Amino acid sequence: MIKIDLDQLRQLVKQQPDATARQLHQRLGIQCSVSAVDMALRRMGLSFKKRRCMPPSRIGPTWPNDARSGEPISQARTFIA
Repeated sequence: MIKIDLDQLRQLVKQQPDATARQLHQRLGIQCSVSAVDMALRRMGLSFKKRRCMPPSRIGPTWPNDARSGEPISQARTFIA
């Protein structure tokens, strides 16, 4: 089992606060999963927000009615210290 260096992870988040878990995983350069990085960030007390591609529509839904619900839109998350 490989442990994530929380000090190194914290430093990476400070360098680029808008980095996704996937980007932080790549920067750590160790053999672990992206979800392990995500769990470490949560253990550190960092919250995240999902990024929108564009502002929500003021006049109606932005997704077609035939869109499948429950499908992941994006894995991109921004972590906030």
